[in-house]
Amino acid sequence: MREPTEPAERVLGRFDAGPLNLRHVDYFLVICEEMHFGRASRRLRVAQPALSQQIKRLEAFVGASLFDRNRRGIELTAAGRVFRDHALQLVEQVDEAKRASQRAQLGETGKIVIGLISSGNNSFVLERVARYRRAHADVEIVINSMVTTRQVEAVVSGRIDVGFVRLPIRHHDIDVRKIHSEAMVVALPKTHRLAKASRIRLADVAREELVIFPREIAPSYFDYIVSLFRMAGHELKIRQQIEHSPIILALIANGFGFTLVPASQQAYGHDDVVFKPLEETTPFIEMGMIVRSDNRSALLATLMDMFPAVD
Repeated sequence: MREPTEPAERVLGRFDAGPLNLRHVDYFLVICEEMHFGRASRRLRVAQPALSQQIKRLEAFVGASLFDRNRRGIELTAAGRVFRDHALQLVEQVDEAKRASQRAQLGETGKIVIGLISSGNNSFVLERVARYRRAHADVEIVINSMVTTRQVEAVVSGRIDVGFVRLPIRHHDIDVRKIHSEAMVVALPKTHRLAKASRIRLADVAREELVIFPREIAPSYFDYIVSLFRMAGHELKIRQQIEHSPIILALIANGFGFTLVPASQQAYGHDDVVFKPLEETTPFIEMGMIVRSDNRSALLATLMDMFPAVD
């Protein structure tokens, strides 16, 4: 593959008389259409002697005569017919490359790698990603399930283009956009003494064991839940710290304690788990979209348009 810094005239090569470029191919194809040097020179607005000289240079490069010049005019040689077929393909490939490049600049083609947290409102995210995908059929979408801290690392390193995480996130190399917020609910085993309650106070479960994501992989999520209880005057008993939401809910279903989850997680519930709203008014938990600060991709910008910032 030609290096980006290589001069454009080397696309087709060099020969003793100097560089060969696509202009020579264009001249050749116009002559093929006109089959007359005079008409071709007028159409190209190039003096006929200069045009003839350029074709001689092309023939020197190819190493074969492309035109048979005789009293009746000019005709393509066998080599000329073969070169014409390949030249037409080359021009079409260049045109296609131009169109593809323009579409990429407009954000219509390419690849976007996305990170999702398992505790997020992924229905909210995926519905918009699916709508984007339908509108941009030539964009490849790759989705990875990743905890918040790993998403931050992956965005900064460029391994993913955009992450959907729990807020707050603060990093000097990352831009953050808040896109969603929702209330928290309590998840309990169906056999729990409070399973039939309409609402639950923090004090009702504060003495029970909390199952939660480890702080090292979801610091904002961990701190949010712990702070809710501390502000109400309760210290929690944390026995199980699990990375994956389905396992957390499986533990709850089997009587390993309780947890707090965003309300949207009820859609992915377990048959033996019940979800109850809190009696207290608590701050909403927020979800954000993160991208590297210096990422100016038009492709990414078109996806971000699907997720307007919210207050």
